[in-house]
Amino acid sequence: MARLEQTRPELLLDRDLAGLWSRGRFVALYPLAYLILAYLADHPRVIVRSTTLLQHCWDHLASVSDLYPYIHYLRVHVESDPHHPKIILTRRRLGYLYVPDHGVDRHPIRTHGVS
Repeated sequence: MARLEQTRPELLLDRDLAGLWSRGRFVALYPLAYLILAYLADHPRVIVRSTTLLQHCWDHLASVSDLYPYIHYLRVHVESDPHHPKIILTRRRLGYLYVPDHGVDRHPIRTHGVS
């Protein structure tokens, strides 16, 4: 049985295929992008530090600047407007916030990870 996780009405994270169903079509994600999205989805409404994502998703030494292209790649696939994100948000100097529903203000936000 497929492990599908509805993260938003228009998004399903497919943990068996390491991809994403977005607006009715399947997107096979790069392995590293999938790990980042899965980690963020596992920590909804929590500010995940960039260093935490690096520790959990990379198998080699990487810097925060290595993370930027993957966040952009994910936004292209999950956001209706990647330049004005509402799902994967940047919290400057803190990290990234995954908002699984509409309205970040309705839910408490916590910080996760080490600096």
